Amino acid sequence: MALGFRWTAATAGLVFLAAPRAALGVPNSPPDETNGPSPPAKTSESGLTTVDPRAHGVALAPEPARPEPVPTGSTHVFDAFREHAERMRSVRLAGAGSSLILGGAFVATGLVAEQAWDETYGTVLWVTGAVTVVGGGLALVFPTTIEKTADDYGVYFTKAPTPEQEAALEHEWAEAADEARSARHLGAGISFAFSAIAVGAGIAVLASDAKEEPRHIWGTVLLAGGGAFAAGGVATLVLESPTESAYAAFMAARGKQPKVSVSRAPVWRVSATPLPSGGFVGVSAVF
Repeated sequence: MALGFRWTAATAGLVFLAAPRAALGVPNSPPDETNGPSPPAKTSESGLTTVDPRAHGVALAPEPARPEPVPTGSTHVFDAFREHAERMRSVRLAGAGSSLILGGAFVATGLVAEQAWDETYGTVLWVTGAVTVVGGGLALVFPTTIEKTADDYGVYFTKAPTPEQEAALEHEWAEAADEARSARHLGAGISFAFSAIAVGAGIAVLASDAKEEPRHIWGTVLLAGGGAFAAGGVATLVLESPTESAYAAFMAARGKQPKVSVSRAPVWRVSATPLPSGGFVGVSAVF
């Protein structure tokens, strides 16, 4: 009876030594620098063996690199400039058509007044109409600078512009806005000069010894023209051009300040909205 108990205890001890240490919750011992790494640990399931690749110096194959996203580019500069160019084309065509119609009416009225009614102001009318017609024809044929820039950069067919293309177009837009501002100030100065000349000529005609009727007619025309030139000069000086407004609005949408130098003159904006029984006109100024 005692012999049978000893054999059972010895068998249990052998089973304990042969059982995996990991299965019993005992961690594998670290590799000994003298005797080398420890033997591979076996799982409790038959037929499966867990090998630590670091203990046996096994090199793992590198994971395949994930493909980088292809930069498609942002189209906000091209989209905004395309909208501005299309608006400029519409304004140009509308202005050209209006100039042709108005100039034609002036030419016809002036010729009738000169030939049929023998009025001296007829010459002024048809000459003014001829100049207006020529200006309208030139505007109808030649595109604006913004339209040329849009064609040069291909904003109508480029779907995914590169960041370099966007930066170049934005720089071109800033320069165009700066040039439009300078041209606006120059035009205002020219209008004021013409206004002074017309007013001075009108005063001189009214103070002359010419016949009363022609003197009054020419004096009135010259004074009215001087006033019109002065009003146009004021409007040109204080109202931003479409290129300036579009560029400023685009930069404001991006949370940036326009690179165009700010004018010292107040910025005036005029808006008009038709209503069923009239209309609404609003005027605002930024000082």
